[in-house]
Amino acid sequence: MSPEWKIGKVIWILKDGKDPLLTDLYRPITLLSTLGKLFEKIIAECIYDHIQEMNCIADEQFGFMRGRSCEDAVHAFLKGVHEALPLTNYSVAVSIDIVGAFNNIKWGVVNLELRKMNFPVWIQKMINSYPSDRVAFCGESRVDFTRGCPQGSVLGPLIWIIAYNFIIADLRRPKCKVFCYADDTILLCRGNTLASVKELVSATTERAVLLLTEGSR
Repeated sequence: MSPEWKIGKVIWILKDGKDPLLTDLYRPITLLSTLGKLFEKIIAECIYDHIQEMNCIADEQFGFMRGRSCEDAVHAFLKGVHEALPLTNYSVAVSIDIVGAFNNIKWGVVNLELRKMNFPVWIQKMINSYPSDRVAFCGESRVDFTRGCPQGSVLGPLIWIIAYNFIIADLRRPKCKVFCYADDTILLCRGNTLASVKELVSATTERAVLLLTEGSR
């Protein structure tokens, strides 16, 4: 990718209904080269083709996946709740909010998952070079990217679901289902006693935090 296509301009957009005086409630959007985004779109099509052919993204991931939607995620979650009710006495849903998900993608994890999913070598090399020498400007300030993806990029969402895929697989339990829309994640845990559900929720959420922090199995 041309170095000129890796230069971005950051603008800040306040999240809906949030306090404009709190800086962490603004979303940093990176304006990128149009030619660079067109090139990313071509790569994204090849990635989607591989995902569809190999079926390598978890069924529990509904975000940024063709043929899946937010409504599908809601229906899947409600179906999980209805199926659990006759079988167990207790069901608990835990929502996980991953702060700065796109900004904190670990590229070592991305490259590892690309290999595990048997992506063509040329795609692996292309994605591996994606973050290198990437910079963004906000006013007169310059930031060199050391991790994460620029929000506003074409490949960013796809890179996220590839990097997050192993966490979804790891969190599956016989009595715990996972539902994801991009980085928004719900764990649906069930059990015959309140104590068993509490234990399952505690163990699963601790495991999620560990995986997100360490970024590896």
